[in-house]
Amino acid sequence: MLKLRAFWEIKEGNLERAATLLRRVLARNPRDLEAGLNMAIIEIKRGKLKQARKRLMLLHNIYEDNSQISELLIKIKG
Repeated sequence: MLKLRAFWEIKEGNLERAATLLRRVLARNPRDLEAGLNMAIIEIKRGKLKQARKRLMLLHNIYEDNSQISELLIKIKG
């Protein structure tokens, strides 16, 4: 339920509220792919590329075949 609410908050532009919800999810399960990806998207939107890159690299080590992770890493490569 928290992930769904967080996704809706992202769509509404409420990034701080979405990040708060996602932090709660990630505190319970730091390996949660959906929450991790959405948190990385928030970090990218906020210009926190170093944090996003670190988060995406950790996810990539767990979910090596996930194309979304690879695409986001390419997008923020720099």
